[in-house]
Amino acid sequence: MAIWRHYSGQLMDGNSSYYGYYQGGGACSLDPLTSDYSHKGWIKVAAGDGEFQKSLGCGMCVEIKGQGILAELAEKGTIPKTPIIGPIFAFVIDRCGNCKQGFDLYAPGSNQWKTQFRAVDCPRVTGINGNIKFRFVESNPWAMKVQTRNTRVVTVGLEISHNGKWICLPRSDDNYFLLGSRNRIQFPLRVRLTSVSGEQVESTITELKNDVDITSSVQFSGFIKGSDPRTIKCYGQGPTMGRNNDELVDDKFCTGKLDGYYLDPRDCAAFYQCSRGSAFRKRCLRGQVFNDILKTCDSPMNFPCRQRTITSALGPNIEKVMKPVVNPKPQQDVSEPSKNILQKAEDNFCTGKFDGFYDDPNNCTMFYQCLNGRATKRQCLKGMVFNALLKTCDTPQDFPCRTTEGADTVQLEPNRPEVKPTHRQGMDTDRGQSLTNLAAGAKMSA
Repeated sequence: MAIWRHYSGQLMDGNSSYYGYYQGGGACSLDPLTSDYSHKGWIKVAAGDGEFQKSLGCGMCVEIKGQGILAELAEKGTIPKTPIIGPIFAFVIDRCGNCKQGFDLYAPGSNQWKTQFRAVDCPRVTGINGNIKFRFVESNPWAMKVQTRNTRVVTVGLEISHNGKWICLPRSDDNYFLLGSRNRIQFPLRVRLTSVSGEQVESTITELKNDVDITSSVQFSGFIKGSDPRTIKCYGQGPTMGRNNDELVDDKFCTGKLDGYYLDPRDCAAFYQCSRGSAFRKRCLRGQVFNDILKTCDSPMNFPCRQRTITSALGPNIEKVMKPVVNPKPQQDVSEPSKNILQKAEDNFCTGKFDGFYDDPNNCTMFYQCLNGRATKRQCLKGMVFNALLKTCDTPQDFPCRTTEGADTVQLEPNRPEVKPTHRQGMDTDRGQSLTNLAAGAKMSA
C-alpha cells in the first residue's frame, strides 16, 4: 500500500510550490472546512498524485522540509523571498493536478522548491471534538455517501455491520464511502473503521443527517510502528497489491468486459483491472493469490488455485498448501453476464441510485446496470443467478433465490424445506434485509 510507506518514516522527494490562500472546491470534498483543519501553525496543501492516491490521502497530515533550493534552473537568477526550509506541517485537503509528487502550499509565496516530506499523526485534540466525525451528503435511506473526517491517520476502510457480518464499502475518488440497498437501511448503524496501519475502531451512527458533522466516540491512536499493511482486511479502493506493480497491457483483455477486477487465467498471483476499456495487470503481495469470488488478494488456503505458474511468485513451499483439483469441470465465466440478452430497463429504475449493479426483484437470473442514470437490463448465463452481495452471476447453490422466473433449477416450493447454501466466508444470504454493495465483487470480512 503506497500510502503506508509515507507513514513508515521514509522521506519522500518532490517539488512543492506556493499557491496562495485556499479558495474552496478541493478534490477531497471537505468543504466547508471546519476548525478541525485550522490548527495553529498548520497550513493546508494540495497533494500530488503520489500522495493523493485517488482520495486515500485526504486528511493526511504531512511534514514538509526543504533547504531553500529552487526546483527550476531558470528561476535561479531571481531573488526568492519565500524559500521553503521548514519544517512545515500541513493537512492534505486537495489534489494538485500538475504535481506528480509533492504539494501546492495554500500560503502566500512564490516559486517551486525541492522538498522532502513524510506523513505524521495529525494533532491530538482533547475532549469529544478530538474524535472521528462522519458526514453524509446527497444521501437517503437507500443510497448513501459517507465521509470520515478528523482522523489522526487516514482511514483506508469502512465497514457496516449487517446480520452478524461486516460488509466492506467501496471508496470513491472524491473521498466518500458508498452504500446502496434495495431495502431501507436501518439506523442506528454500527460501523467499523480501519486505519492505514490496520488499527480498527467501532462506532455507532445514530441517525442519517446530510451536510453536518456527526461526532463519534472513537479515534485512532495514530500510526502503529511495525504494522503490516498486508493484514488489512477491508480496503475501500480494492485489492491490496504489491509495490509499483501496475502494468499496462493489451486492451483486448477488457473487450466486452465491465469495469472491475478479473483473474489472470495463467497466474494465480496476478489479476487484471479493466477501467474504461483499458487493461492494467497487477500482482498481489508475496504469498497471496487473487480471489476471483471476493475480488481481492487472499490466502491460497482460502482460494485454491489451478494455475501452477503461481509457484514462482509464492515461493517453493506453496505446493504444501495448495491441493490439486481432481477432474475439474470446464470453467465457465460466471463473472460476466451473457452479452446476447440485453434490453433497456425501465427509465426510472436507476433514479436516485449510484452507478453499479442491482438485482432484479422479479427475476433472479436478471440484473440491472446503472450508469449515468440510465438502466440496462442483463441476464446471467443459463443456470446461474445474480448474487446481489458479490455483484456477479453465481451458482444457485451458493446464492438461493426465491423469485426466479425462467430458472427452474433454483425454484423453491412454498412447502419444501429450504436447502442451506454451502458456506462461503464473508457471505450473507439473508435476503429479507440484504444490503447490496455498490462495487463489483466488494469484499466482506467476518
